[in-house]
Amino acid sequence: MKKLTSAEQNRKRNLTSFVVAIAFLFNSICLLANIIFPSIDNFGELFVIFTLLLGIVSMFLRLSFKIRLNILLPNVYILIFMLISYFYYKPSSTVLDLMLNYVVWGLGIVFIMTQGFDEKKVIEYSFWISTAVIIAELMVSANQRYELMTWSYAVFPSVAVTIVHFWYCRFQKYRYFIFYIPSLIMLIKFILNVNRGGLLSLVSLMLFIVIKSTKQKGGRLKTRRAITFVLSVGVLLFALFFEQIIVELYEYLSSIGYEITAIRKTYKLIITDNVTNNRNELYSYAWNGFLESPILGHGIGGFSINHGGWVHNFVLQLLYEGGILLSAVVLIPLVKNCIFVIRSTRITKYEYAMFILLFSTSIPKLLVSTELWNTQTFWMLCAFGVFISSVYSKSRRTL
Repeated sequence: MKKLTSAEQNRKRNLTSFVVAIAFLFNSICLLANIIFPSIDNFGELFVIFTLLLGIVSMFLRLSFKIRLNILLPNVYILIFMLISYFYYKPSSTVLDLMLNYVVWGLGIVFIMTQGFDEKKVIEYSFWISTAVIIAELMVSANQRYELMTWSYAVFPSVAVTIVHFWYCRFQKYRYFIFYIPSLIMLIKFILNVNRGGLLSLVSLMLFIVIKSTKQKGGRLKTRRAITFVLSVGVLLFALFFEQIIVELYEYLSSIGYEITAIRKTYKLIITDNVTNNRNELYSYAWNGFLESPILGHGIGGFSINHGGWVHNFVLQLLYEGGILLSAVVLIPLVKNCIFVIRSTRITKYEYAMFILLFSTSIPKLLVSTELWNTQTFWMLCAFGVFISSVYSKSRRTL
């Protein structure tokens, strides 16, 4: 078999990086397609097929495949659990739909990722795609054409990429900063119109950037500790006095003629004594269901079948549908690897940037809304975390 040259290997790696970028921006690209070609039906399904085929091409061009058992085995375990759930519910179209989504994102894209990619290239490719999405959105005001949650979660990956690109990969020549202008306008629009889950995602992204920056800029230890302490106290105070802070903030913004959609909605829910927007009923049902079958749960898709909709909290969803056995397989490695990446001083800034992109576009919204099994960035995050932690457990690199 012919051995690839260094230049050929880089080209193949760049192609895989492009596949990872478009997989990460799947929702944003679908939004762009709906803006430009509103008459195209089932674009999402067609784009999934295109992404997978492109990923397969990139793997074949490499002339070799990497099988990472520490990533593959948990995903196979989840797939087996899905198959059992499918037949348990006498075959269920609901479970089948979730299973197909997971095969694409949890197995397909994850397997392509494990063949190797360049984090910096992913961010750069994503930036240019995101710029196109943002310009198109600003031209047609897509937030007025879509449901608020759909718009927020479709736009946020593009907003997040532009922030990360500016922070970690900014242009060396200042004349190129003109390309950040649409992103800046979009950021302001996003803050004013975003739903609560999208705002939480943005806050988590900024917190990750600030926390890691205090560790990497070479400042004094006392300064780093002071910043971390202030952030910790701020988060604690916000958690303890959440309702009072929202009420005061809303009233102040109203007094000066400004309105932020997420704050306005939260304020209205607070004054009606329904701050969770009826999610407490879903959480209670999921928790009681977990207590009924704590080991095996009720099967993947069981919450949608038994109660309708989804839990709006992926931890409770895992506990209800998979019990302790499935939850442990997903959550323990996830928490362990996230802690490793956040605390590690060995990973490169581009690896960290990739991590916070995947984290901020998946975990916050999964804690308050959306369906777990079709959130592609969550499964990409799980695989990326396992890969990074395993690499640095064997070798050392300096940032």
